[in-house]
Amino acid sequence: MQNSSKESSSQAADKLQMISIPIEENIISLRGLSPKRLRFELEYALERGSTDNSFLFTNKEDSERGSKAAVLVHPPGGTYSKVFIPSLAIALPDKDINLQVVVGHVNPNRVALLKELAEIYPKLELISSNPGKKLLQELWNERKPNNGENDSKNHQPIPPLPLISTVRQEQTLFINAGSQLKLIPAPTPRWPGGLLAFEENIGLLMSDKLFAALKLLHSIHSYQRFRLIYCGLLLLVEFLEQKQ
Repeated sequence: MQNSSKESSSQAADKLQMISIPIEENIISLRGLSPKRLRFELEYALERGSTDNSFLFTNKEDSERGSKAAVLVHPPGGTYSKVFIPSLAIALPDKDINLQVVVGHVNPNRVALLKELAEIYPKLELISSNPGKKLLQELWNERKPNNGENDSKNHQPIPPLPLISTVRQEQTLFINAGSQLKLIPAPTPRWPGGLLAFEENIGLLMSDKLFAALKLLHSIHSYQRFRLIYCGLLLLVEFLEQKQ
């Protein structure tokens, strides 16, 4: 039974896809597609597969370091590693680039991919909420149980934990003269490390799992439910006011 489960997981991984969707000049979405429901998506009762959306800003100005920089918002979990890493390498071929990664959701699967990014891009910097930072520190040096199998990854050295910039309240991350990100901590009972990113000039809200969490509102206290909806409406109102 266990072997058949592993074979099924392997077949699902083989069918994963990553597509690049241009949004604006120097802004692309890297969308992971799975024809089957992945392990972490079963709770949402999706019937036609899963998706995972990341966003890459390739033209960040880094006046302090005087070098090229980029910002990656909400990278996927390690499940998508085989298709995400090559797609990111095409968009960011310079491994010496200063890459800032906004981590809106933290779990072991997500940390597994962040470790791979740390090995490829030595100038990696993570940006997370304060609870997210604590989870990153707790999970970074953990390894999967061996279970008697010959897993080569379990014997490889773990890269050092990158610098983590903490977002304790709303703050703005400057991209360039025409673009900036508003970073908004959005903790929920299920994901205390939640962090939203809002590109103010084009009105792009990168919510990661926040709206997925709304599917679970039936199990959340009424006040917490109100708070989640209120945060979303507040962002929408603010954006509309800016456009007037």
